[in-house]
Amino acid sequence: MHIFQPRVVFLIICGLGALESVESVGNTPGVSATELRQTINKEEITNTAPPVGSLPRGGQLGGTLKRTREIVPGSTTDLRPSCKQSLEEIRDSHYKTISNWMRWDSMLSRIHRGASKEKELESVVKNYMIPLISSLFQNRIKELEADSKGLPAGTTSQSSYEGRLEHMIDIYKIWALYHEDANQTSRMKEGCDLLMDFFVDVQKYQIIPNDQLSIFLNGGKGKELVLTYVMGRFPAGQNNLVPYLNLNLKQSLEKGPSTRKMSDLLKLLNKDTWKHIEFDYLKAQLSKKEQIAASISPDLVQIKSIFLEKASPHMKLSMAEVEELLEKLMTCISKIKVSRQDYRFYEGYYSQFKDLYNMMTFLVDTNRDKISVEFIKNSKNFRRMHAFEETAGLISSVMHCLHIRLEGLQKNQRHKPEIDVLADMNENWKSVRFQARDFGKTIENKFPNLEKSSQLLEFVEAKMKPVSSGELLAPEDKTRVEYSVQKSKYQLKRLWVSLSMLKDEANEFEQTFSQSLRILALYPFTVVSEMEKKWGRKIEVHKALKNIRNNIDEVDQPSTISTLTSL
Repeated sequence: MHIFQPRVVFLIICGLGALESVESVGNTPGVSATELRQTINKEEITNTAPPVGSLPRGGQLGGTLKRTREIVPGSTTDLRPSCKQSLEEIRDSHYKTISNWMRWDSMLSRIHRGASKEKELESVVKNYMIPLISSLFQNRIKELEADSKGLPAGTTSQSSYEGRLEHMIDIYKIWALYHEDANQTSRMKEGCDLLMDFFVDVQKYQIIPNDQLSIFLNGGKGKELVLTYVMGRFPAGQNNLVPYLNLNLKQSLEKGPSTRKMSDLLKLLNKDTWKHIEFDYLKAQLSKKEQIAASISPDLVQIKSIFLEKASPHMKLSMAEVEELLEKLMTCISKIKVSRQDYRFYEGYYSQFKDLYNMMTFLVDTNRDKISVEFIKNSKNFRRMHAFEETAGLISSVMHCLHIRLEGLQKNQRHKPEIDVLADMNENWKSVRFQARDFGKTIENKFPNLEKSSQLLEFVEAKMKPVSSGELLAPEDKTRVEYSVQKSKYQLKRLWVSLSMLKDEANEFEQTFSQSLRILALYPFTVVSEMEKKWGRKIEVHKALKNIRNNIDEVDQPSTISTLTSL
């Protein structure tokens, strides 16, 4: 077996820093500040936000919202320890939340002096968002204070909650206008985090009871909260291997390092809401502009259009329609063709491959009850789809192995920003959609008998070994890296066994498909190897500089510096 050695390597992450997106998902609708003001004014919000720097401790920032009150009895006249603790926590959270919003608003005002568009955003944040958030905090604080004293406390009607929260999401959409500016990306991401942190606190402190919050999040504009957060916080434009860290959006949000804070909030979303979120997110990915003229499959453009029309949650497809769409999608996937001479298109090919994978998994996962056993048995594409899915899983495992190293190295780079990607952690990934029965039990028996299987494992071992990063990683991170390497090796065995099953048909079409998957599967291993080489050069430079500091009087500085810069 010939091991593919690519002539060029695109690095998925620059150095040890974070990924910084330079493009936007251009499909998020915008809302004008004028329309927003008119809508919010109808809710009779009194805007009394103090100037930046004047926030008092203890949550006394002003802003009141009229509430519909229902009287409920207090339970005791004594200040219970749990209630006292809750009051202290929510006051502290109120103070920190408003302080962070004021700091962000102040930053906008310093950066955008004289720019009318940015000043409009600044005005919306200062005059509407901050008072609105403060008012909701204060109402909950008053309820807890009344309850702690045994006094009647009020509750707010569902309609009142929904009106205010919908305004927040409308404000949120304004930020979509600023993602096209690469200079604004990090600031808008911070704004996204601030709003999501607020909703996390809304649930944590029961500012809005779970039952009412759930109704809001699963209906109307509430469905847009998670979607707009993801699209604003992790906009398109990342390197095309990075999305393989995220094969499951829900799992990425629940378990990812930068998003797991949302896990309890996400539990309030029902199955139908997740279906809408995942489809709209996928729609944004499929609608992004292609950067290359070449296509991984001749039917790709056509199948994207058909999928977006037919697979929408708003469509009620019959079993026959689902199976027809799935057959078209599988046929498109089966026509994947990649050659070693196409290396200049690889980056775009990985993006297209991921698009096909996302369409296939969404269609199958959301329509399992409409795909018959007979359809699967009679499909000529079943084994091809198994190999296709195993390829995506292997690419994901290799990228996660690199991601773990970057996370570990980041601990020694405190001045660097955190790695900022959607990642599902890849802990329990396995092919379950097109896997033949008992496939997993046969892997260890079949793989050693495959042609050049030992050379393949040697190749993987050489490419995945943490030669340079191992010198800098903490013991626990080394353990995680080793586990991820073993997982990648096992995933490769799964893929190669599944590909061996395709050889039974032994036709040119099948061979082209199999060879294309091999090329796509092996390339990421070289990306890891190239990153290890890069880190090795950094380590050597670091050691040389340390030697200079220790022997400053004995070193010929000009010649040494010349040597280092040539690296």
